[in-house]
Amino acid sequence: MFGLIMPEARNQADGRTIPEALQRDYTGYYGTYVIDTTRQVVTHRVLASVRASESGSIERSYLLQDGQLTLTARGTRDGAPVTYVLTWRRLEP
Repeated sequence: MFGLIMPEARNQADGRTIPEALQRDYTGYYGTYVIDTTRQVVTHRVLASVRASESGSIERSYLLQDGQLTLTARGTRDGAPVTYVLTWRRLEP
């Protein structure tokens, strides 16, 4: 699996310059994954990452429903607890 996640304002493909504050506002890693259907958890086994905090094994709960995959993880940001929700929607041809 491979993931690259960033806000739309971080995109420089159109040649725009982004503020310095956004230059670190992204994440990306790749590796393998294992699905535990009993617990409804996917475990990403990270092989390479742009952040040290995203290494080793990362567990996320998942929900697959109506062509949409939602991954949920708990973490911290600036010392405060946060819940991260990633949603992918299957495109129909």
